[in-house]
Amino acid sequence: MHDLLIVLHIVSTSIMVGVIWVMQLLHYPALLYVKNETFRQFQNFHMTKISIIVVPIMLIELVSGFIIYLQGERSFEFLVSFALLIILWIMTGLLFTKFHSRLRKSKDIRIINKMIFLNWYRTLFWSMRLIIIFLMF
Repeated sequence: MHDLLIVLHIVSTSIMVGVIWVMQLLHYPALLYVKNETFRQFQNFHMTKISIIVVPIMLIELVSGFIIYLQGERSFEFLVSFALLIILWIMTGLLFTKFHSRLRKSKDIRIINKMIFLNWYRTLFWSMRLIIIFLMF
């Protein structure tokens, strides 16, 4: 069971790394090119569809990491990777949820540029997590 949990954790983190790189390099910059007239529709579509992908994967990543922790994993590497995961959840919940909610009302270039800039941190943190847990397990 422990091995399956580790695989689940690595796979969910790997998926999130792929998603965050696509968001960073393609999707968030593409928001700048969506016409004002269709932006609200596009943003609502994005929020609905991306949630179907990221919410379950992020939950699997968090819960599997928490269970691995409860099972006694206390190595420095795991604690760093788990701390990064908590930071990612906080950033997503406090910053990116608000950005996306504001963009549901109207296109705002300042918010889009802020998202592109700040998402580099999420991209870096998720990538670091994947490297750490790959090296660990």
